[in-house]
Amino acid sequence: MKVITLNRVVILIALFLLAIDRLGKTFAWNFLTDSHIEVTNFFRLALSVNRQIAFSLPINGAWALTLIAIALIILFKYFLYFKKINRPTASLLILILIISALSNLYDRLLYGGVIDYLEITNFSSFNLADVLISVSVGLLILILIKRKES
Repeated sequence: MKVITLNRVVILIALFLLAIDRLGKTFAWNFLTDSHIEVTNFFRLALSVNRQIAFSLPINGAWALTLIAIALIILFKYFLYFKKINRPTASLLILILIISALSNLYDRLLYGGVIDYLEITNFSSFNLADVLISVSVGLLILILIKRKES
C-alpha cells in the first residue's frame, strides 16, 4: 500500500510541475508577444521561441525530433527500472525529465520551437521545463555517484 501511495505522489508532483510550465508558456505566448515584464534589472519575463536543441546547439527539425524521441525512450526505460528496484527519488527525477521533455516537445510540434519565457539579461532565455531538466540531471548524477561510493 505504501508503494502505491508513493507512486501517486511522484506522479502528482511531476504533473504539478508540468502544469506550472504549461501555464508559464501559455502566459508568455498570449501576453508577452510584443512586450516583456521586468522583474529585476537582470531578470525579466519575455517570450522567445528557441528552434534549436538544448543550449541552442544548432540541431533542429527532424534531427532534433529524432534525438528527443531516442532520449525519451531511454529515459522511460530507466524510469521503469528505478520503479522496479524501488528507488522513488530516482524515478521521480526521471519522470520529471520525461514530462519536461514532453512539454518542450509539444512546443516544437505546435509552435516550431520551444517557448522560453524566463530571461536573464545578456545570458539566456529558458523555461521551467529547462530548469527542471537541468536540476533533475544534476541530482540524478549526485544520487548515482553517492550510490557508487556506498
